[in-house]
Amino acid sequence: MVLGIIGIAGGLACFLPLFVAPYAWIMGAHAVRDIDASGGQLGGRGEANTGKILGIVGTVFLALALVAVVALIVLSLTVDDFWDDGSTY
Repeated sequence: MVLGIIGIAGGLACFLPLFVAPYAWIMGAHAVRDIDASGGQLGGRGEANTGKILGIVGTVFLALALVAVVALIVLSLTVDDFWDDGSTY
């Protein structure tokens, strides 16, 4: 759950912490699977599920951010005067 929170909150502040979101998704899914397989001996399914969901949301944000960066790079390379705002100095 902590990795999911770091991925979402840190990702909104700056781009870099979003890279922990897929790891939070994987770790949350493993924890939920282990808790379900324990037959009631392990607790914390809600926290693990929350971490998994936050990891999924953070991964979606990461994918959208990467698509935006790639689109900006492609547009800047293919469209003439893409960054020109029309003003003269």
